[in-house]
Amino acid sequence: MILNRQGLCCKFAVEIYHTLSENFAVSDETLSRSEESHFVEMCLEQPVRCAAEFDRRYRKKTEAFLVAKGAHEEEAKDAFAVVVSQCFSPAPDKVSKFMHFDGSCALQTWLNKLTLNQFFTYKRRERLMESLDALPGGREKWAGSVDAAESERMPLLELLRSAILAAFQACTAEDFVMLQLAHGDGIMHKELATIFRCDEPAMSRRLKSAREGIRDATLGYIKHSDPYLKLKWQDFMDLVRSKSLGELGYS
Repeated sequence: MILNRQGLCCKFAVEIYHTLSENFAVSDETLSRSEESHFVEMCLEQPVRCAAEFDRRYRKKTEAFLVAKGAHEEEAKDAFAVVVSQCFSPAPDKVSKFMHFDGSCALQTWLNKLTLNQFFTYKRRERLMESLDALPGGREKWAGSVDAAESERMPLLELLRSAILAAFQACTAEDFVMLQLAHGDGIMHKELATIFRCDEPAMSRRLKSAREGIRDATLGYIKHSDPYLKLKWQDFMDLVRSKSLGELGYS
C-alpha cells in the first residue's frame, strides 16, 4: 500500500464531514431551492430590477456572517459590495458570479462562502502591502506587480490546502495508516480492529481521536497563519466541499 498523504487529504476531509459537523450550512426559509435558482436567473436577466430585492434579502445576513468570522463591520460591508458588483456588474472580461451558482446549496450559504473568500483575499493583500512598504520605493512601486500575480491566485484555497496538509504531516504514521484504511480504502471498523489488534469500541475511540487530531491541527494552523480569521471546523469542511472553490467562480 502506497501512503499518499497529499492525495488522501481532501478525500478524508469530505469523508468526515458528518463525523465532526457543527451545522455551518444555512437554509433560506423564504425560498425553495428551485425558487432560488429562478431568482438567480432573474438577477442575470434583469439585474437593475432585482438588485434592490437581492440586497434586502441577503445583505444583513451575509455581513453578520462575516463579522462573526472576524471581519469588522466596514470590512464586511466592503466584501459584500464587491461580491454584489461581481454578480450584477462584472468586469468586461469576466462573467457574473451568478453563472457559477448551481443550486446545490442555499443561496445564502453560497454567498457566505463567496464573501468569506473576498474578505480573506483583502486581508492577505493588506498584509502584503504593509510588507512592501519596507522595500525601496514602497507599495507605490511594487503594488502593480503584486496585483497582477495575485489575480491568478486563490489565497483562501491555498490556506485550506496548506492547513490540511500540515495536519496530516503532523500525525503519527500509525494514525495516518489507520485513517487511510478507514477513509481512503473503506475498511470497516471490525476489520480495522483485527489489523490493529483491539476490539471494535477501542478502534472507534482511536479513529475518533485521530480525526479530532486532524481537526485541531488544521484549525491550529489557520489560527497561527491568520489569527483574525475565526473559522470553525464546519466552516473549513463546507469550503473544502465547495469543489475547490470552483462553484464560487474561482476555477
